[in-house]
Amino acid sequence: VLFNRWGMQPEEVFLQLFSQTATLAMESSTNTKDAALRRCFASIFAPLAKRYSASFQLTIALVNNILCKQEHAVVPTVEILAICAEDHQCAMLGSSVLHEIGKLDPRALTKDTAAARNIGTFINEFGARSPRLVLPALSS
Repeated sequence: VLFNRWGMQPEEVFLQLFSQTATLAMESSTNTKDAALRRCFASIFAPLAKRYSASFQLTIALVNNILCKQEHAVVPTVEILAICAEDHQCAMLGSSVLHEIGKLDPRALTKDTAAARNIGTFINEFGARSPRLVLPALSS
């Protein structure tokens, strides 16, 4: 809604302001426990990915800064991506996250067991919550 006021495509730096603020907020366990904030994160992420083609930067931030480093945020991230797909018709963000996970260097994950455990938990929980989103990413 905010971006529609100008009637033009916002600059990438302006869009990154929203995605970085939201991903930084997800680093706090208090914020990820709040269901209303998880819905807010989804309402920020979905338009960024769907309308403004910012899914690449957002996906990298979610995988590298949230899933690999923030154990408390793994299951809430699953819920946020499910909300994006179900309520905002933005399934592409969940698929992008899975593809980005596929690009991670397995050797780096053997050194960082917490990140590997978080990624495993994410794939398991996301598959249980949204199997129709996970299956195409695993078969491609």
